[in-house]
Amino acid sequence: MALIDIPTAVHALVSFFALGGTAAAKELAEKLLTNVSMKVADFWKLKDELLQMQDVAEQIRAFQKNPQHPDLQAQLPALLTQKLEQHPSFQQNVEVHGDITANNGSVAVGANKGDIRIKNNFK
Repeated sequence: MALIDIPTAVHALVSFFALGGTAAAKELAEKLLTNVSMKVADFWKLKDELLQMQDVAEQIRAFQKNPQHPDLQAQLPALLTQKLEQHPSFQQNVEVHGDITANNGSVAVGANKGDIRIKNNFK
């Protein structure tokens, strides 16, 4: 069983909200979670936490009023992805031993024993 990733979680959440939180929405979300290690109860808790965020709740209401609107179809998954990237459930604490070098990019490290060098060449 794989761990749930952010795209899978976003897909399940958008599907749930698109169906208006109905029994069919709940059943679909549970089916999407069958092959991941996140428990369904944890998913519902995550959904409730997201609904407590004003910007998320407003975006969901707008999406549910006009689910065919292309901007709303893009905005809701983008907002949910952003929130999940910041959520503690999706944070990975990686311990790195040694040096890290990133050319033209950035690096996020939970714990590091060594040097971190970032070289960005902007054109």
